Amino acid sequence: MKKGYYVGLMALSLAAVVFFLVLAGGPFIQMQSGPVPMTGSFGEYEGKYGAYEAAWPVASYGAEYYSGDQDRISRWGYIIYDEERQEFLNVITSDSDHSRIGNLLYKANNGSEVTPVTVRGTVVALDDAQVEKLLNILTGSDSKTTREMDLIAFSQDRWYSIEHKKIQGLGAANLWFCIITAAVNLMIFLIALKGFLKKKEGKEDERAILEKDFSGSKMDQLLALQKLWLSPWHDYLKKKGTKTVIVGMLLGAVIPVALGFFVKASLTTIMTIHLPVGLLMGDLLLWVQWMSLKFSLNTDKILKSFRKQIGKALPSKDDQEEMAADILEGAKDKSYRERSSQNMSWVAVGKRYWIVFHSLGGVRLVDSNRVARVETATETGQYYTGKVRITYTTYVARIYFKDSAKKKGCDYELGFDGEDTLGFLIAQIKKNLGDSIEITAV
Repeated sequence: MKKGYYVGLMALSLAAVVFFLVLAGGPFIQMQSGPVPMTGSFGEYEGKYGAYEAAWPVASYGAEYYSGDQDRISRWGYIIYDEERQEFLNVITSDSDHSRIGNLLYKANNGSEVTPVTVRGTVVALDDAQVEKLLNILTGSDSKTTREMDLIAFSQDRWYSIEHKKIQGLGAANLWFCIITAAVNLMIFLIALKGFLKKKEGKEDERAILEKDFSGSKMDQLLALQKLWLSPWHDYLKKKGTKTVIVGMLLGAVIPVALGFFVKASLTTIMTIHLPVGLLMGDLLLWVQWMSLKFSLNTDKILKSFRKQIGKALPSKDDQEEMAADILEGAKDKSYRERSSQNMSWVAVGKRYWIVFHSLGGVRLVDSNRVARVETATETGQYYTGKVRITYTTYVARIYFKDSAKKKGCDYELGFDGEDTLGFLIAQIKKNLGDSIEITAV
């Protein structure tokens, strides 16, 4: 494959790695290390992932509401009074997580015995507007503060807040999605880097293969000749297939992001959930395509198939070597490569044998000693792909054997996508065999 393809793939995957590591790398490391117990003043833990034992909530409020429904609270806020520190701390929890502190608020202000609730999250300083909002809540009718507490609240220099189970605003699910996406794209980057650094094999032309010494094995030489065109063809198909998937991968990432905007998710949720999910879906599609192409477009596997099929047609090793030597001599004169959108073929005609190798693994072999006549024809037909009707044209050489017992139809057939390929076959047959075989056109 061309180096530019690998460069593009490396750039895309590396960009994803850097983006998600910058976004979530630090918080993820903090999450793995665990929270720091908050035993000192709240200000000592600003910017750190801390754990605090909340024991005395004095007020609650709706920190955020569900989109389109202002009666349903999605995030709850609790103002916690710390008697030992003589400070207040703001704690934010999700709707699904708020009941423990809510129950604590009820018990703490009704004389019941309470068990502190541990809250974990990044400690952040609040701005003046946020502090003013909290002070208004504390002086409201629903607040459980005393006058002494109110005086402490209004004299507190700095206010801090913790959002439970959030590290720098990101929850565990957000962080894992980001890190997994970064890890998968790092793996893709390394695979692409390996392909980029791989040394390209030196090119040999057909003439060099034909004149090369293969220690007397003509079959090995014939198959080496097929590898000359088969390997680049497989590289082309791999590149073509993977490029299509990369485009699909990028488009696939757009869909979850667009869905996030449609449902009015927060930008944080879109960047740390929707975007990673889209990229992971695209990465999975790319990986499946890579594996599929790797196994289906395996040059060595196809060459083994060529050898196996020739072995079925000619069980004797001596016959195989004789056929290979004959085809190689014919190829020295001339061979032909036919290329279509999905297939490539190599055609050669010897003094006795005719052969067609197909890139999909098929081999068509004819022993001219058995041939009585050849009939050329153009066949057309149709097939459906879903609801789409496809019309095709095939140029065929219908072969009739001397010892055939068939009363109707030909014994063997060589089909080509191009008329020029059929023309080459017939021209070489006439050149090598003269008028010994009858050739007619339908």
